Amino acid sequence: MRVLVVEDNPIDVAVLDERLKAPGSPVRDVEYVDRLEALEQRNGPTPDVVLVDLSLPDARGLEVLRRARAQLGDVAFVVITSDEDPSRSIESLREGAEDYLQKGSFTADLLHRALRYARERAEWRRRLAHADRLTVVGRMASGVAHEVANPAALALAHIERLEQSLEAARPLDRQAIADAASQTRAALNRIRAVVRDLQDYACVERTRTEQVDLDACVGRVVSLVAPSVRHTAQLSTILGGVGAISADAGQVEQIITNLVVNATHAVVADPSRGGHVRITTERLDGLAVLEVEDDGVGMDGAVLARIFEPYFTTRHDRGGTGLGLTIVAEMVRVQGGTIRCESAPSKGTKFIVTWPSAEREASAPTQTAVVEVPPTDVRRRLLFVDDEPGICELYAELLGMTHDVTVAVGGVAAIEALESDAAFDVVVCDLMMPTADGIDVYEAAARLRPELARRFVICSGGLVTQRAREFDERRVAKILYKPVPLRELFLAIDRATGDAR
Repeated sequence: MRVLVVEDNPIDVAVLDERLKAPGSPVRDVEYVDRLEALEQRNGPTPDVVLVDLSLPDARGLEVLRRARAQLGDVAFVVITSDEDPSRSIESLREGAEDYLQKGSFTADLLHRALRYARERAEWRRRLAHADRLTVVGRMASGVAHEVANPAALALAHIERLEQSLEAARPLDRQAIADAASQTRAALNRIRAVVRDLQDYACVERTRTEQVDLDACVGRVVSLVAPSVRHTAQLSTILGGVGAISADAGQVEQIITNLVVNATHAVVADPSRGGHVRITTERLDGLAVLEVEDDGVGMDGAVLARIFEPYFTTRHDRGGTGLGLTIVAEMVRVQGGTIRCESAPSKGTKFIVTWPSAEREASAPTQTAVVEVPPTDVRRRLLFVDDEPGICELYAELLGMTHDVTVAVGGVAAIEALESDAAFDVVVCDLMMPTADGIDVYEAAARLRPELARRFVICSGGLVTQRAREFDERRVAKILYKPVPLRELFLAIDRATGDAR
């Protein structure tokens, strides 16, 4: 367990250090900072648990916890303080701390137990949030399938047209072929974008607090959910250019998605009404405000009073778990925001979420010139690795126009090729493969020829396993998501060797 201690009193630091390193301690790495300024300038690895004093030279009270959370994100916090006011512990827990310890009154065993429980609770909270994401993905599956089916049908039709033309010995003219290729590429890019949106939403990762554009989050959510709700509700947005908030982008999108999906269920439950769901953002009194409003069935006071309770649901017959709004409320609270609901039977429902605006004001986006960088014409030795023989054959031909390509079908064959001759300039390697995956190939290259490990281009259909996600977090190799446009692959090869201009 990695622990970060935020404490300025040398005596308390010495006591904590002794108890954190006592026999039986789960702690393997301890880092100390003495003020929030040092914490905010820190660039070290994310800790598992933070022990934080509420009285520091540059902040006091709950402000310490809020600022520390803004810097470190959704990690486990245990508050340590000499304040004997019992209400302080309740306030700390409401602010997101996992536990509260009184200085001078806890033993090493009690400290160790608090750290373990804090880490476990934080991990279960993340897993619960991820499970909720997957539930929402399941609800949207039919709409996503429809969104993918249309461009797939277009691409297939163009391919069949070309095949029929060849069989009938009536070759299409150059323009017809160019048009077919262009439309097929657009269709496949649409499929790629839909799949990437779904992967981004469903991915599990440790939260990162950063400046997030609330309007941009709304736009991404609308793009993702629109295919699954367009046949049941009219979805509209009024975006007020609210600028940035300090939050985790993935959690913000999960909050918006849950509220929108719930709103669509409300309008479906009362089809006699208009079936409208409206998302609004505005900047009000230093706050970024999000409203999700529907004209659906509404709720009476008894239901409204319980909507944020765990496992409370009115949708037992439609797979409701009663956790969606509980998770939403927890995420909003951890981010320093508020959430409330206004509703009445047959008059619809409105959820109002607020976040403190980030320090920077909303401003017009800077126009940056985009320069087209052509791939270089330097010929290199490439090792291309994939477990699909068809992909290997096609890319060997395409890359072979400008490079010398050695193909390995599967990770085992790639490792054997490296053991035989590791003098490649770049390795282009699939990530998810049976028996030996792209990580195994990378580690073999790093062992046989360390400089080659810095020249890896990983191609992946998605970070499916925890092992793959941890590899991605190490940032040791460029990862491209399939299907990869050929030009993008050529440029990634250039960058891997430092030749990109």
